[in-house]
Amino acid sequence: MSCMKNFAEKTKFYKFVVWMELPQMKRIHILRKTQNPDAEKLIAFQMAQRDEVDVILIQDAVFLKCDVFSSRVWACKEDVEARNITHHGNTLNYAEIVKRIMDANSVACW
Repeated sequence: MSCMKNFAEKTKFYKFVVWMELPQMKRIHILRKTQNPDAEKLIAFQMAQRDEVDVILIQDAVFLKCDVFSSRVWACKEDVEARNITHHGNTLNYAEIVKRIMDANSVACW
């Protein structure tokens, strides 16, 4: 049992490393919560590699201010409206979010 667990952990790790090392990619990070320390670290790392990094805030993550990341940040329009938030200038509706996801090389949802 532990052998399978170790294999699963290593496989997960290697997939993560391969995903991190893709060069000059258009990447999208979809954040669902206000606390995402691992996502913030990875986004900062990818931005340092000069990748095109977009952040889409959905659900409770729309409470984050747009300047949390120094990359392009959008909030889900429907989630912003449902929570009566007024500080988000950049919003996308569901169709626009799907289009951006389809145009991206990699997508991570946190």
